[in-house]
Amino acid sequence: MAFAVVLDEIGPDAAVIGAVNTVRREGGRLIGENTDGKGFLGGVRLDAGLDPRGIRAIVLGAGGAARAIVTELALAGVWDIEVVNRSVERGERMVAEIAEKTKTPISFTPWRGTYRIPKDADLVVNATSIGLYLDADACRPWSSGESTRKCWFRTCSIRRKRGCSPLRANWACRCSTVYRCSCTRE
Repeated sequence: MAFAVVLDEIGPDAAVIGAVNTVRREGGRLIGENTDGKGFLGGVRLDAGLDPRGIRAIVLGAGGAARAIVTELALAGVWDIEVVNRSVERGERMVAEIAEKTKTPISFTPWRGTYRIPKDADLVVNATSIGLYLDADACRPWSSGESTRKCWFRTCSIRRKRGCSPLRANWACRCSTVYRCSCTRE
């Protein structure tokens, strides 16, 4: 957060995320915020009608979008978050930092081959570049298994290119899928 020296304050979630993307003026003070995760969380509540308190969430990816989403889910009271990522070092580091700062149970699972989404997942978030590919067959590194619970899949933070539906063949369970949400614009 290089320009943090000109700010009077950094919002608590921006401090956990480690990035500021919005500066607001409050009186004569400049306050740095991060709105990425807040926008996502608003979409979960508004578009999916899902209250994140007490749910189990799976977040695919450990980049900047995932960091913002995991932070906001933790601050919103999600009881269990599992982060799945190809880079073990990056995923473990992100999980440790956010878990320590939010005091939320967050686990890490290395993504090797096809990731099997747990049956008890209430929310599954794709915060990876998967879905940006034009080849739909290249977009299937996870499996929903025999999920019996209501699941939500959000690709809110990643814009999909036409021609790729990574969920088409993978989510045969009784899940509601939200491709676009109120926090993104085409």
